[in-house]
Amino acid sequence: MYRILYVDDELTNRMLFKRLMKDLGVTLDVAESGMEALVKLKSTSYDLLFFDHIMPGMSGVELFESLKAIGDNPNRHTPCVALTGNTMEGAAEMYRQKGFAEYIKKPVDPAELRRVVDKYLPGLDTGAKVDKFFDLPAYLQGIKGIDSAYGLKMNGSEDSFVYSIEVYKSVAEKRREEIEAAFSGENWKAYTIQMHSLKSAAAIIGALELSEAAAEMESAGTVGDYEKIRLRHREFMFKYVTLMNELEKKHMPSALDLRTFRELDDMNKPKPVRQIKKNALVICGRETITLRTVLNKLRSMGYRAFRCHPTPVEFDTMKDNADIYVFICGDDIEDEEDLYTRMKNACVEKYASLMVIGDPGEYVFLETTVGKKRITCRLQTPLIAEDFMDGIDECFQKAVVGDRRKTLLIVDDDEMYLRMAENWLSEDYDVLTAHSGTMAISVLATNDVDAILLDYEMPVVDGPKSFEIIRMDYDQKDVPIIFLTGNRDRNSVVTAYGLNPSGYILKNTDRNELLKKIRECL
Repeated sequence: MYRILYVDDELTNRMLFKRLMKDLGVTLDVAESGMEALVKLKSTSYDLLFFDHIMPGMSGVELFESLKAIGDNPNRHTPCVALTGNTMEGAAEMYRQKGFAEYIKKPVDPAELRRVVDKYLPGLDTGAKVDKFFDLPAYLQGIKGIDSAYGLKMNGSEDSFVYSIEVYKSVAEKRREEIEAAFSGENWKAYTIQMHSLKSAAAIIGALELSEAAAEMESAGTVGDYEKIRLRHREFMFKYVTLMNELEKKHMPSALDLRTFRELDDMNKPKPVRQIKKNALVICGRETITLRTVLNKLRSMGYRAFRCHPTPVEFDTMKDNADIYVFICGDDIEDEEDLYTRMKNACVEKYASLMVIGDPGEYVFLETTVGKKRITCRLQTPLIAEDFMDGIDECFQKAVVGDRRKTLLIVDDDEMYLRMAENWLSEDYDVLTAHSGTMAISVLATNDVDAILLDYEMPVVDGPKSFEIIRMDYDQKDVPIIFLTGNRDRNSVVTAYGLNPSGYILKNTDRNELLKKIRECL
């Protein structure tokens, strides 16, 4: 089996290359830096090498020269292909003089990749396997500047991809004006922020060449190379406006129509139903008329009813025996906050239903500890039998269906990414949004959430500061917080993890991978 090494610092490019090489019957290794690649090249023999030219630290050309300078290595004579966005005249000759076997322009053209692979790795049936990635609806084919197969993979479904394009188009003109204003006013900080946001947004819709160009401009702004920005700005804006015009003239069905068709199709599919037993756990401290009424009424309705004292230890030993919890408030309701945390966790983990019996003042206390959305039914004392029976039926139905939808809060100052992420996640979660750290604090004051996706780079109150403020709030101190960022440099990662978040997700992560990472944190 042939073995290939691909070296590129950009995650989007590595993902694209993996997709293009999938199922070709080769072993593909990847490295995201020249130093990482040298370690692999010294110990492993490869049949073909692909080096990105422009990389921080050690460029692809420098990596190639370093490889040749190592006398005893298994890849001294392995053919190497340069990958570059450089389209200037004479580029091919320049790479040949350096010693590269070939060079391929980025974004990679599958046909060109097939030509190179066929030339240096004979015997692989690349044709049909590469072409299959372009089995797309006609309206998604031939969009200049967009790799639709990549965009479809990023978004996870056809309607999500079309929605992301709709969002991109809706803010494209406003973003163009903001970029031009930052450039003409030499507000390099604002210009760099615009490039940072555009880098991720373009990648999400498969505009890989524009994404890479934005990344280069962002890098120039970050290191203070403003002369490079001045020289390259017009060329960059030509790419930006060209894509904007291309999308404007492309006719597509609306994302809403596509989603409606898919949802109508899904309606015909059987919905999963949980198999639960009619077991109820009644949590009450004192022997009262209400307790006796509840136990007797449950048993008359065919339930197996267990009684539990309101202590964390006793609740933990009995919680798994029931899918419905009935909590009868008592005089000492404020003394067992640890119990309420365990009740909340049990409701989340088991999709159990919770009924609370007490007075309105006691409801308010429990809502701040267990959470409003965890309480399925609230009843006042003295208890009315019919209301209780209706409430138990409601709890049972909810337990059967399973309250699988949890609530996420997405915090990001980039409107485009905020709307795209909301669209991606709303199929599986209830999604709240905030466009600043200050707004996020306001949302959390009145809403229970199960996790927070927090943009790391925001003006005024940035991600780390918002993180610290949220952690100071007792009610939110255990909520998983996952940082979102367009930067993957080592310093950013180290700083983020120093705050001990639940995760760290790159903004160019595709929809399925994003959902996977969120599930791991919940």
